[in-house]
Amino acid sequence: MSGRFRSFDVKKQEHQHAANLMLDYAPVAAYWTRKDGSFAWVNQCACDMLGYTREELLDLTIHAIDKEVDRDFWSRYWDEID
Repeated sequence: MSGRFRSFDVKKQEHQHAANLMLDYAPVAAYWTRKDGSFAWVNQCACDMLGYTREELLDLTIHAIDKEVDRDFWSRYWDEID
């Protein structure tokens, strides 16, 4: 691998790390969900706002914390964006 590409990979990793830190400590709830409604990632603000630890939220689904988001709605939503 040439030095130029290695440098790009390092910078890309540094930017990704910085973005992850910003999301982790953002003053608003942020989370990534999967097609099945499970949480792939949650930030600390989401945990604090919802009253769960990170580990607890990662074991739940969007359906468990928001009763307005039922499985049918979630399935249709993912069909639209998939």
